[in-house]
Amino acid sequence: MKNKKPFSTKEDKQDNGKKEKNVKVLKPFDKRNKSLRMISISSVILFVSIVIIFNLVFESLLGTQLKWDWSQTDMFSVGDVTKELVGKLDKDIKIVGLYEKGSIAQYADVEILLDEYVKLSNGKITIQYIDPVKTPSILKELDPGDLLKPEAGTYVMRCEATKKSKVITSANIYQTEMDEQYQQQITGVTAEQAFSGAIVYTTSAKTPIVYMTKGQGEADYATSYTTVVAILNDNNFLVKDLDLLTAKIIPQDAELLIMLSPKLDINITAKDLMDKYLKTGKALLVLSDFSNASFPILNTLLADYNIEISNNRVREGDLERRYQNDAYFFLVDAPVSFVTTQAVNKGTLVKNVRAINELKNTKEWIKVNPILQTGALALTEEAGNTEKTAPAAVTNVGLASENSGSVDGETVKTSAKVIVVGATEFISDPILTSLGTQVYNMYAFYSSVRWLMNVEDNGLMITAKKLPSYALAGGSNTAYWIATIVCIIILPVGLLIAALYVYRKRKNL
Repeated sequence: MKNKKPFSTKEDKQDNGKKEKNVKVLKPFDKRNKSLRMISISSVILFVSIVIIFNLVFESLLGTQLKWDWSQTDMFSVGDVTKELVGKLDKDIKIVGLYEKGSIAQYADVEILLDEYVKLSNGKITIQYIDPVKTPSILKELDPGDLLKPEAGTYVMRCEATKKSKVITSANIYQTEMDEQYQQQITGVTAEQAFSGAIVYTTSAKTPIVYMTKGQGEADYATSYTTVVAILNDNNFLVKDLDLLTAKIIPQDAELLIMLSPKLDINITAKDLMDKYLKTGKALLVLSDFSNASFPILNTLLADYNIEISNNRVREGDLERRYQNDAYFFLVDAPVSFVTTQAVNKGTLVKNVRAINELKNTKEWIKVNPILQTGALALTEEAGNTEKTAPAAVTNVGLASENSGSVDGETVKTSAKVIVVGATEFISDPILTSLGTQVYNMYAFYSSVRWLMNVEDNGLMITAKKLPSYALAGGSNTAYWIATIVCIIILPVGLLIAALYVYRKRKNL
C-alpha cells in the first residue's frame, strides 16, 4: 500500500510554485503551416517547370509562327499599305540575308518582320540566310553584273522575272541622328519602307529616273534631304546627278529635273537645253527659298509656263500660323489643285519663303494652279526689306503649270509640266524627321512628283517609326529636388514601413 500525504505543507506549496514557474508553456502547433509551406514550394517548382517546357516545346514546334512584335509603336510590324502590296504580288521574290541567321543582334526584330512578309505573300516571297564567307558564290548569284556589290551583313532582294535586285543595308533599316557627343544614335525604324520599297522597285518593269541638277550652287541632297530621296527611292524612282554647266544634252531617260535651292542663275545654254527637254513632254521642279540670288534667265524659261520667281520675302502676319512665334517660319495652305485633291489648310510648314508670281495668262494651252498659299494676313517684303512691305494678302508660295502647246499626238503625247516652290527647307531632314506626318510637307512633295511624272499613287508612303523617348522634360531645380526626395527617400521608407508591418503580422501567425 502506497503512502499518501494527508495534507500539503507550506514548504510543499512553495516548491510547487517554483516548479510551475520553470515550466515553459508551448503554443499549440498548427500543422497547416507545414502543409502550406510544402504546397507553396511545390507550386513554384511546378510553375517554373511548366514555363521551361512551354518555351522549349513551342519554340521548336511553333516558334516562327507564334512570334510577334512587342516593340513600341509596332516598329517591326507591317502596316495596311504593305499588307495590300504583298498580298497582290504576281512575281516571285527572293530575299537573302548575307549572314548566319541569329548572329547579328540588331537584326533579331528584322527577321521577325521578314517572316511576316513571307506569311502575307501567299508563297511569293522566300527568305534565306547565307554567310558569304562560307558560301562566296552567293554574291555572284545575287549580283551577276557586279553592279550592286553587296557585303556581308546586308540583305539582297531579287526578282528573277524582271532581273532586278536591290541591296538593303542597316542604314536603310534604321534612322540615325548625331547626338551632342557626335555619336550616331538610332532615332527611328525605316525597315518597312525599305523592304516594301525594294519590292516595288524589283517587281516594276520600268523605273523612272529623276535627275538632281548641279552647277548652280544647289543644296547637297545627300546630306540634308535624305528623307525625300528615300521617298523617291522607295517608290521606284532612281535618283541621279546632272551638271547643267557641262551637260551637252539632257539624258533621254530623264523623266524629271529637280533644282534644289540654286544659289546662281542658269546660263543660256542650260536654258536652251531645258526648254527643248520640257517641250518633249517632260517635267521640272524648282525649289528656291529666299536669298540674295535672282534668276532672270531661269525666269525667261518659266515665263512659257506663266510663272516667275520673285525677289521678295514673305512674312506671316497671322500669329496662329506662325511656328514658335517666328514670322518667317509658318504654316501655309494646300488648296485643291493639280497636286492636291482635297484641301489641306494650315498643314504645310515652310521657312524663309520666297514669293512666287503667277504671270498673266494669254494662252489657253497653259494652265496654272496655286499648290501652296499663305493666309490673308501675309506680308511681302520687297527684296527682303522690312520697310518696303506690300499690303497683307494671300501670297503664292508654290505654283504648278501644265503647257500642252507642244503636244502633237505623235512625237509628243504628254504636256510639259513645271512646279516652282518658294521654299526648300520644308522638305529638309530636320523638319521631316522631327514632325513627320504631323505636317503635310512630305505628302505635298510626293504628290507634286507624282503629278509631274504622270505616275499613279501606289499608296506607298510609309514613314519612319520613331523610337519613343522616356527622357524627363526639363524643369526647375525645385522640381528636380522634389523628384529626388520622392524617389530616394519617401518611396524607400514607405516600402520599408510596409515590409515591417507585414513581417509583424506574419510573425504572430
